[in-house]
Formats: sequence, C-alpha cells, structure tokens
Amino acid sequence: MKVLVSGTELAKLGITIQHQCADVMESSLHNEFRPKLKAFAKGYLEGVREVYRNKEYTVQVLKKYTRVTDPEVLSESYDEAYQAIDKDGSLTDAGIQSQLADLAKTDPRAKNAHPDEFFDSSIVDELHKEGFVKALWSGK
Repeated sequence: MKVLVSGTELAKLGITIQHQCADVMESSLHNEFRPKLKAFAKGYLEGVREVYRNKEYTVQVLKKYTRVTDPEVLSESYDEAYQAIDKDGSLTDAGIQSQLADLAKTDPRAKNAHPDEFFDSSIVDELHKEGFVKALWSGK
C-alpha cells in the first residue's frame, strides 16, 4: 500500500477528516427534529470514539463496507487514517471550503458558495457546553 501523506502527518498539519454527519437539513426543520439530530450526533461521536479505542472492530467494519479482505491492507488503512478523524465532531470552514473547491470542478454553483451556508454547529456546540464530548473522551 502506498501512502502519500499519513494520518499522523495530516493531524500534525492541522488537517482533519471532516465529519459527514453534520446537520444537513433545512434550518427551518431543526427545531422539529432537534432531539433526534442531537441523539444522532451523540451516537455518531460515540462511534468516532470506538474508532480510536477499538482497532479490531473498526477493521471488521472497514472489511464489511469496503469489501477489502486483505488483513494487512485493512490494518494499514486504519493505522494511516484514524488519527486524522477529528474527535470532537467539529466542522471547519477550511474543511468545507476544500470540499466546495472539489465540487466546483463539476458544479459551478460551488464556486460562489460559502461554508457557513452548509452547516449549523449548534448541536455539536451544545454537546460541548453540556460536557458530553469531554465526558466521552475522559473514559468515565
């Protein structure tokens, strides 16, 4: 397996894998579905924690969904990538802008789009204020 930039190096550079479970629904629906969105965010963040804590299980999930069967490739894929997954669920403008730049290659509307049009961090912010994220990683 050839690695251009390792997950460790990405993390050192401040580059994280953007979470794909952000609140991606019309903001007018947030109040109606907020409890469900918050429960989903909690479950997602618990899953991220498991990626860090349980390599064996994570590799089995990778095997199932990627259909890669080579244990060495699976193990190395995990080792190279997991550290670049942000632990606290935050999205960054730079990360969203990077995705928009890539999308702009096929959709010209993305060129004039702004990252803040695409995500609402209020639920993740709320989980931080409540201490959920800190408790999740403290091991309690």
